[in-house]
Amino acid sequence: MKLLLGDIGGTHTRLALAEPGRFPDEVTCYRNSDIPDLVSLLGGYLHAQNTAGAKVQIHLAVAAPVLGDTVELTNFQRRLSALDLRRDLGVTAVRFVNDYTATAQALPYLGGHDRVQLGGGQPVPDTAMGVLGPGTGLGVSGLVPYGERWAPIIGEGGHCTLAATSMVEFSVISKIAEQTGHVSAERIVSGPGLVLLYQTLCGIRGVTPACDAPARVSAAAQDGSDAVAREALALFFAFLGDVAGNLALTLGARGGIYLAGGILPQLIGAAMASTLRKRFEAKGRFRRYLRDVPMFIITHRYPALLGLVHPTPDK
Repeated sequence: MKLLLGDIGGTHTRLALAEPGRFPDEVTCYRNSDIPDLVSLLGGYLHAQNTAGAKVQIHLAVAAPVLGDTVELTNFQRRLSALDLRRDLGVTAVRFVNDYTATAQALPYLGGHDRVQLGGGQPVPDTAMGVLGPGTGLGVSGLVPYGERWAPIIGEGGHCTLAATSMVEFSVISKIAEQTGHVSAERIVSGPGLVLLYQTLCGIRGVTPACDAPARVSAAAQDGSDAVAREALALFFAFLGDVAGNLALTLGARGGIYLAGGILPQLIGAAMASTLRKRFEAKGRFRRYLRDVPMFIITHRYPALLGLVHPTPDK
Protein backbone atom coordinates (compact mmCIF):
# COMPACT_ATOMS: atom_id res chain seq x y z
CA MET A 1 0.00 0.00 0.00
CA LYS A 2 1.22 3.48 -0.92
CA LEU A 3 -0.23 6.81 0.18
CA LEU A 4 -0.19 9.89 -1.99
CA LEU A 5 -0.32 12.69 0.56
CA GLY A 6 -1.26 16.20 -0.47
CA ASP A 7 -1.63 19.53 1.29
CA ILE A 8 -3.54 21.88 -1.01
CA GLY A 9 -3.57 25.38 0.43
CA GLY A 10 -4.47 28.74 -1.01
CA THR A 11 -0.99 29.46 -2.42
CA HIS A 12 0.95 26.17 -2.52
CA THR A 13 0.30 22.48 -3.06
CA ARG A 14 2.64 19.97 -1.42
CA LEU A 15 2.76 16.31 -2.49
CA ALA A 16 4.57 13.29 -1.09
CA LEU A 17 4.49 9.52 -1.45
CA ALA A 18 4.53 7.63 1.84
CA GLU A 19 3.88 4.33 3.52
CA PRO A 20 1.11 4.12 6.14
CA GLY A 21 2.30 5.44 9.51
CA ARG A 22 5.61 6.75 8.17
CA PHE A 23 6.40 10.37 7.32
CA PRO A 24 7.66 10.71 3.73
CA ASP A 25 11.33 11.15 2.94
CA GLU A 26 10.70 13.82 0.30
CA VAL A 27 8.05 16.49 -0.26
CA THR A 28 7.54 18.37 -3.53
CA CYS A 29 6.05 21.86 -3.45
CA TYR A 30 4.19 23.58 -6.31
CA ARG A 31 2.84 27.13 -6.63
CA ASN A 32 -0.90 26.98 -7.23
CA SER A 33 -0.65 29.73 -9.84
CA ASP A 34 1.40 27.27 -11.95
CA ILE A 35 -1.18 24.45 -11.71
CA PRO A 36 -3.83 24.51 -14.44
CA ASP A 37 -5.32 21.13 -13.48
CA LEU A 38 -5.01 19.37 -10.11
CA VAL A 39 -6.06 15.97 -11.46
CA SER A 40 -3.29 16.07 -14.07
CA LEU A 41 -0.80 17.17 -11.40
CA LEU A 42 -1.71 14.24 -9.15
CA GLY A 43 -1.63 11.79 -12.07
CA GLY A 44 1.72 13.07 -13.27
CA TYR A 45 3.16 12.87 -9.78
CA LEU A 46 2.06 9.24 -9.39
CA HIS A 47 3.53 8.39 -12.80
CA ALA A 48 6.85 10.02 -11.86
CA GLN A 49 6.91 8.01 -8.63
CA ASN A 50 6.54 4.76 -10.60
CA THR A 51 3.49 3.50 -8.67
CA ALA A 52 2.21 1.28 -11.50
CA GLY A 53 0.95 -2.01 -10.04
CA ALA A 54 0.81 -0.70 -6.46
CA LYS A 55 -2.34 -0.15 -4.45
CA VAL A 56 -2.52 3.60 -3.91
CA GLN A 57 -4.73 5.69 -1.69
CA ILE A 58 -4.88 9.49 -1.97
CA HIS A 59 -5.21 11.49 1.24
CA LEU A 60 -5.59 15.22 0.65
CA ALA A 61 -5.60 18.02 3.22
CA VAL A 62 -7.58 20.81 1.58
CA ALA A 63 -8.15 24.45 2.53
CA ALA A 64 -11.90 24.06 2.28
CA PRO A 65 -14.91 22.71 4.18
CA VAL A 66 -15.19 18.95 3.66
CA LEU A 67 -18.90 18.21 3.44
CA GLY A 68 -19.00 15.20 1.15
CA ASP A 69 -17.52 13.64 -1.98
CA THR A 70 -16.73 16.99 -3.58
CA VAL A 71 -14.75 19.95 -2.22
CA GLU A 72 -14.59 23.55 -3.42
CA LEU A 73 -11.24 25.09 -2.43
CA THR A 74 -11.88 28.39 -0.64
CA ASN A 75 -8.90 30.51 -1.74
CA PHE A 76 -7.82 28.49 -4.79
CA GLN A 77 -10.58 28.36 -7.34
CA ARG A 78 -10.62 24.62 -7.96
CA ARG A 79 -13.09 21.78 -7.44
CA LEU A 80 -12.16 18.19 -6.59
CA SER A 81 -14.33 15.07 -6.65
CA ALA A 82 -13.25 11.87 -4.88
CA LEU A 83 -15.27 9.82 -7.38
CA ASP A 84 -13.57 11.47 -10.35
CA LEU A 85 -10.11 11.02 -8.81
CA ARG A 86 -10.67 7.31 -8.17
CA ARG A 87 -11.92 6.82 -11.71
CA ASP A 88 -9.37 8.96 -13.53
CA LEU A 89 -6.28 7.94 -11.56
CA GLY A 90 -7.13 4.31 -10.85
CA VAL A 91 -6.50 4.54 -7.10
CA THR A 92 -8.25 2.44 -4.47
CA ALA A 93 -9.50 5.27 -2.24
CA VAL A 94 -9.56 9.05 -1.93
CA ARG A 95 -9.93 10.86 1.40
CA PHE A 96 -10.41 14.60 1.89
CA VAL A 97 -9.55 16.26 5.21
CA ASN A 98 -9.67 19.93 6.07
CA ASP A 99 -6.08 21.17 6.18
CA TYR A 100 -6.35 22.37 9.78
CA THR A 101 -8.03 19.16 10.88
CA ALA A 102 -4.92 17.44 9.49
CA THR A 103 -2.67 19.94 11.28
CA ALA A 104 -4.52 19.27 14.54
CA GLN A 105 -3.93 15.53 14.07
CA ALA A 106 -0.19 16.26 13.95
CA LEU A 107 -0.01 17.99 17.34
CA PRO A 108 0.76 14.89 19.47
CA TYR A 109 3.65 14.02 17.15
CA LEU A 110 5.47 17.37 17.26
CA GLY A 111 8.81 17.23 19.02
CA GLY A 112 10.55 20.03 20.87
CA HIS A 113 12.46 20.97 17.71
CA ASP A 114 9.15 21.37 15.84
CA ARG A 115 7.84 24.27 17.91
CA VAL A 116 8.83 27.46 19.75
CA GLN A 117 7.02 28.43 22.94
CA LEU A 118 5.54 31.90 23.45
CA GLY A 119 4.69 32.10 27.13
CA GLY A 120 2.52 30.10 29.46
CA GLY A 121 3.41 27.02 31.46
CA GLN A 122 3.52 23.33 30.64
CA PRO A 123 0.74 21.55 28.71
CA VAL A 124 -1.74 19.75 30.97
CA PRO A 125 -1.93 16.09 29.89
CA ASP A 126 -5.19 14.72 28.49
CA THR A 127 -6.71 18.16 27.91
CA ALA A 128 -7.78 19.82 24.68
CA MET A 129 -5.33 21.51 22.31
CA GLY A 130 -6.16 24.22 19.78
CA VAL A 131 -4.47 25.19 16.53
CA LEU A 132 -4.90 28.18 14.25
CA GLY A 133 -2.75 29.67 11.57
CA PRO A 134 -2.67 32.68 9.27
CA GLY A 135 -1.64 31.98 5.69
CA THR A 136 -3.64 32.65 2.55
CA GLY A 137 -6.60 32.19 4.91
CA LEU A 138 -7.00 31.50 8.62
CA GLY A 139 -7.32 27.85 9.58
CA VAL A 140 -8.72 26.82 12.95
CA SER A 141 -9.08 23.40 14.56
CA GLY A 142 -8.28 21.46 17.71
CA LEU A 143 -7.95 18.08 19.40
CA VAL A 144 -10.04 16.86 22.30
CA PRO A 145 -9.39 13.72 24.38
CA TYR A 146 -11.60 10.76 23.45
CA GLY A 147 -10.84 7.59 25.38
CA GLU A 148 -7.35 6.42 24.48
CA ARG A 149 -7.21 8.60 21.38
CA TRP A 150 -7.64 12.18 20.25
CA ALA A 151 -10.62 13.42 18.26
CA PRO A 152 -10.05 16.37 15.89
CA ILE A 153 -12.41 19.33 15.67
CA ILE A 154 -13.77 19.90 12.18
CA GLY A 155 -14.90 23.47 11.62
CA GLU A 156 -14.40 26.83 9.94
CA GLY A 157 -13.51 29.04 12.91
CA GLY A 158 -11.48 31.45 10.79
CA HIS A 159 -14.75 32.90 9.49
CA CYS A 160 -16.06 33.96 12.91
CA THR A 161 -16.73 37.66 13.35
CA LEU A 162 -13.73 39.75 14.42
CA ALA A 163 -14.25 42.18 17.29
CA ALA A 164 -12.52 45.48 18.14
CA THR A 165 -11.10 46.31 21.58
CA SER A 166 -9.97 49.90 20.89
CA MET A 167 -11.07 52.89 18.83
CA VAL A 168 -8.28 52.31 16.31
CA GLU A 169 -9.41 48.71 15.82
CA PHE A 170 -13.03 49.85 15.56
CA SER A 171 -12.05 52.37 12.87
CA VAL A 172 -10.18 49.71 10.90
CA ILE A 173 -12.97 47.15 11.10
CA SER A 174 -15.58 49.77 10.22
CA LYS A 175 -13.63 50.85 7.11
CA ILE A 176 -13.21 47.26 5.95
CA ALA A 177 -16.89 46.53 6.64
CA GLU A 178 -17.81 49.33 4.21
CA GLN A 179 -16.22 47.19 1.48
CA THR A 180 -17.00 43.65 2.62
CA GLY A 181 -19.97 43.77 4.94
CA HIS A 182 -18.97 41.01 7.33
CA VAL A 183 -15.44 41.24 8.74
CA SER A 184 -14.26 37.78 9.72
CA ALA A 185 -11.06 36.94 11.57
CA GLU A 186 -9.64 35.62 8.29
CA ARG A 187 -10.30 38.96 6.60
CA ILE A 188 -7.52 40.53 8.71
CA VAL A 189 -5.58 37.70 10.38
CA SER A 190 -4.09 36.24 7.18
CA GLY A 191 -1.48 37.16 4.58
CA PRO A 192 -3.93 39.09 2.36
CA GLY A 193 -5.44 40.45 5.58
CA LEU A 194 -2.13 41.99 6.63
CA VAL A 195 -2.02 43.88 3.33
CA LEU A 196 -5.66 44.96 3.72
CA LEU A 197 -4.96 46.07 7.28
CA TYR A 198 -1.96 48.10 6.13
CA GLN A 199 -3.84 49.72 3.23
CA THR A 200 -6.80 50.54 5.46
CA LEU A 201 -4.54 52.18 8.02
CA CYS A 202 -2.87 54.17 5.24
CA GLY A 203 -6.30 55.46 4.24
CA ILE A 204 -7.12 56.41 7.82
CA ARG A 205 -3.72 58.11 8.27
CA GLY A 206 -3.86 59.86 4.89
CA VAL A 207 -0.74 58.08 3.63
CA THR A 208 -0.14 56.55 0.19
CA PRO A 209 0.46 52.78 0.57
CA ALA A 210 3.98 51.69 -0.35
CA CYS A 211 3.55 47.92 0.22
CA ASP A 212 1.39 45.54 -1.79
CA ALA A 213 2.37 42.10 -0.44
CA PRO A 214 2.47 40.53 3.06
CA ALA A 215 6.24 40.01 2.97
CA ARG A 216 6.78 43.67 2.06
CA VAL A 217 4.53 44.89 4.87
CA SER A 218 6.29 42.72 7.45
CA ALA A 219 9.74 43.66 6.15
CA ALA A 220 8.95 47.38 6.22
CA ALA A 221 7.55 47.00 9.71
CA GLN A 222 10.64 45.25 11.03
CA ASP A 223 13.26 47.46 9.41
CA GLY A 224 11.47 50.62 10.56
CA SER A 225 11.11 52.10 7.07
CA ASP A 226 7.31 52.42 7.22
CA ALA A 227 5.52 53.54 10.38
CA VAL A 228 2.11 52.43 9.11
CA ALA A 229 3.47 48.99 8.28
CA ARG A 230 4.79 48.78 11.84
CA GLU A 231 1.34 49.72 13.16
CA ALA A 232 -0.32 47.20 10.85
CA LEU A 233 1.91 44.34 12.00
CA ALA A 234 1.30 45.27 15.63
CA LEU A 235 -2.47 45.19 15.09
CA PHE A 236 -2.14 41.91 13.19
CA PHE A 237 -0.51 40.25 16.20
CA ALA A 238 -3.03 41.84 18.57
CA PHE A 239 -5.98 40.47 16.59
CA LEU A 240 -4.28 37.07 16.37
CA GLY A 241 -3.87 37.05 20.15
CA ASP A 242 -7.57 37.84 20.60
CA VAL A 243 -8.66 35.02 18.30
CA ALA A 244 -6.22 32.56 19.88
CA GLY A 245 -7.50 33.42 23.36
CA ASN A 246 -11.08 32.90 22.22
CA LEU A 247 -10.13 29.47 20.87
CA ALA A 248 -8.38 28.52 24.12
CA LEU A 249 -11.46 29.44 26.15
CA THR A 250 -13.86 27.73 23.75
CA LEU A 251 -11.97 24.43 23.78
CA GLY A 252 -10.63 24.61 27.32
CA ALA A 253 -7.26 24.15 25.60
CA ARG A 254 -5.02 23.71 28.64
CA GLY A 255 -2.95 21.35 26.49
CA GLY A 256 -1.78 24.37 24.53
CA ILE A 257 -2.57 26.67 21.64
CA TYR A 258 -0.49 26.06 18.52
CA LEU A 259 0.07 28.71 15.85
CA ALA A 260 0.68 27.30 12.38
CA GLY A 261 0.77 28.60 8.81
CA GLY A 262 3.47 29.90 6.52
CA ILE A 263 3.70 33.42 7.95
CA LEU A 264 4.58 33.04 11.63
CA PRO A 265 7.76 30.92 11.40
CA GLN A 266 9.32 33.88 9.56
CA LEU A 267 8.20 36.32 12.28
CA ILE A 268 9.04 34.57 15.55
CA GLY A 269 11.09 37.46 16.90
CA ALA A 270 8.42 40.00 15.98
CA ALA A 271 5.73 37.81 17.52
CA MET A 272 7.65 37.54 20.78
CA ALA A 273 8.13 41.32 20.90
CA SER A 274 4.47 42.04 20.10
CA THR A 275 1.34 42.16 22.25
CA LEU A 276 0.22 38.76 20.93
CA ARG A 277 0.64 36.97 24.26
CA LYS A 278 -0.74 39.90 26.26
CA ARG A 279 -3.86 40.02 24.11
CA PHE A 280 -4.19 36.24 24.30
CA GLU A 281 -4.49 36.51 28.09
CA ALA A 282 -6.61 39.71 28.14
CA LYS A 283 -9.95 38.02 28.86
CA GLY A 284 -11.01 39.84 32.04
CA ARG A 285 -11.90 37.47 34.83
CA PHE A 286 -10.30 34.56 32.95
CA ARG A 287 -6.87 36.16 32.66
CA ARG A 288 -5.48 33.78 35.30
CA TYR A 289 -6.98 30.79 33.49
CA LEU A 290 -5.16 31.71 30.28
CA ARG A 291 -1.92 32.78 31.97
CA ASP A 292 -0.77 29.17 32.31
CA VAL A 293 -1.93 27.97 28.88
CA PRO A 294 1.18 27.41 26.74
CA MET A 295 1.33 28.88 23.26
CA PHE A 296 3.60 27.51 20.54
CA ILE A 297 4.57 28.50 17.01
CA ILE A 298 4.86 25.36 14.89
CA THR A 299 8.14 25.30 12.96
CA HIS A 300 7.67 21.85 11.38
CA ARG A 301 7.58 22.51 7.62
CA TYR A 302 4.70 20.14 6.80
CA PRO A 303 2.40 19.64 9.79
CA ALA A 304 -0.66 18.87 7.65
CA LEU A 305 1.19 16.02 5.93
CA LEU A 306 2.32 14.76 9.33
CA GLY A 307 -1.32 14.73 10.40
CA LEU A 308 -2.36 12.79 7.30
CA VAL A 309 0.14 10.09 8.25
CA HIS A 310 -1.58 9.81 11.66
CA PRO A 311 -5.35 10.20 10.97
CA THR A 312 -6.39 8.84 14.41
CA PRO A 313 -3.77 10.12 16.85
CA ASP A 314 -2.97 8.01 19.91
CA LYS A 315 -2.36 9.67 23.27
